[in-house]
Order: sequence, then structure tokens, then C-alpha cells
Amino acid sequence: MLKALAPGFLLTVVLAAVSYFVSTIHDALDALVIALIAGMLFRLLFGGQSWFVLVVAYAKDLKDVLIPIGVLLYSATININKSLTLPINAYIHMVVSVAVLLIVALVFGRLLKLPPKTNWLTAIGSAICGASAIAISSTAIDAKDEDISNSLIAITLVGLIALALYQVLPFVMGLRAEDYAILSGATLHQTGIVKIATSGLGEIQKSIALPVKVLRTALIPFIALVFFYITVEREGYKKGTGYLLLVLIAFFVILGLSAFLPAFAALSKMAGIKIATTVIFSIAFANLGLLVDFKTVRLKPIIVAFIAWAASLGAFMLMI
Repeated sequence: MLKALAPGFLLTVVLAAVSYFVSTIHDALDALVIALIAGMLFRLLFGGQSWFVLVVAYAKDLKDVLIPIGVLLYSATININKSLTLPINAYIHMVVSVAVLLIVALVFGRLLKLPPKTNWLTAIGSAICGASAIAISSTAIDAKDEDISNSLIAITLVGLIALALYQVLPFVMGLRAEDYAILSGATLHQTGIVKIATSGLGEIQKSIALPVKVLRTALIPFIALVFFYITVEREGYKKGTGYLLLVLIAFFVILGLSAFLPAFAALSKMAGIKIATTVIFSIAFANLGLLVDFKTVRLKPIIVAFIAWAASLGAFMLMI
């Protein structure tokens, strides 16, 4: 078994290491986003090869182990303190954006008759934290590979489209720097994309945009638990649910330690720990990307994700 899974393990380690070193070229580059896209592209290019079966077998076997571990390590690096000092309008915009993204995606997903779990993951990824939220929630709801593939591609593609549009839409470009920082943190899908969108804002990026995004990231265990219990009500308890609950509880505990125990927060900020955490989570994201089968991709989840993002942008502009 170990010999069979070795090629997949080595591949994800290489993809994660390369992604990390690429991310060091510029602060706006995010190792997790790069690792996810690298995994997707690798499967797109080589998924038809006979040897790739072993890689996919590895990815499936370790997905439910790698993702929770990666999320836990990542939670230790989340600095919730800055998020607790944001101006009141940032909290209002964040809450409204999350609500609009989640509700609009769920409603339109149902109208377009998406498979329920594809719909849930697309909505969760839109509203909370992109691939990270999809990763942990896919385990919580026992989603199939097709559900994960469609939601990940939808979120990644729409996130990149939104990033590009924010650079050219005149009514967005005319926003004050602080408002644009809140908009980016509240409506863009992944932390890496928020970093790219606000890379020219300097201190405003660190003091507003990223803390707003951190607030959405901190919602991962809450939203995962909600959909976990919905799934249990529909399908009953399944093997591994106890492990997942422990992971989600640990997420809460680590967030609390980071927020209220300065010594723990200082430890998690050490360069060596941050590098190790990023590489390990990048391995998980590369693994997740390898599970994305482009043959199963449908247009409807992309449409749903785009409508949800457009609605959140519209709601934000009406509020300023």
C-alpha cells in the first residue's frame, strides 16, 4: 500500500514546495492558491495517463486526513486580533456580503437544479473562504469528487474573474482605498486573491483587507458544523464523523488561544512554524487540486458562483 501511494505523496510534496518558493517571489502570490491550481493543471495535463490512477488513489485516501490537519495548522496562523479592531462599517459590510453570497448561491443553485452538495459547497466557498472552506466542508458533508471538482473550479474561476473586474470597473476603481480594501476582503473568495487585489494598498491591506478576510475564514467551523448536521439529519452518522468534530472543536480552541494568549500567538508567528504550516497546507491543497476532474465540470456552478459574487458587489455598492 505504501509503495502504491508513494508516487502521489512525492508529487504533492514537490507541487507544494514549488508553490511555496514561487510565492516568495512577491508578497501578493499565495502558496495555497498556486498549489491548488498546480494540482488542477497537473491532472488536466496528465490525468489520462495510466500511471495517474495511483496518484488519484493517493489523493482520495488521504484527503480526509490532509485537509483537516492543514486547516488546523492554518488556524494557528490566523491573527484574529486585528480583525477585532476594525471600524464598525467593515463588520457590517462583511456580514451583509457573507449573507448575500451564501443565500444567493443557495437559492440560484436550487433554481438551476444543482446537486445539493455541489450547491452547498459552491455557496460555502463563495461566502466563507474559497477552497479552504470547501475543503473542510466537503469532509463534513461527505461530498463526492464531482461535487468538490465543480465547486472548486467555480470558486477559483469566478474569484479570478472578480479580481480582474475589480481592476477595470470604474465604480470600483473610484472607491476610497479603505472602502476598496473592505470590498476585497468581504467579497473575494480566497486570501491569496485578496492579497493580489490589494497589493498596492500597503498598510491598508494589512490593517483592513486581510483582517476582514480573516473574519470570514474564522467562520469555517461554524458553517461546516451547520451543514454537517444537515447532512446527518438527511443521511445519518457516517464513519469518521467523530474525527471531524474533534477537528472543528480544535479549530475553535486554536482561534481562541491565538486571540487571548499572547505567548501562543507569538509562537505561531515564528518564521519556521509559518513556513512549515504553509508547506503542509500547500500539500493538502495540491492534493485537493489533483482530485478536480475537468471531465465532470458543469457550467451551472460557475453561473451560480458568478451571480452570488455580482449580488454581493451590488449590495456593497448600495451600502456605501
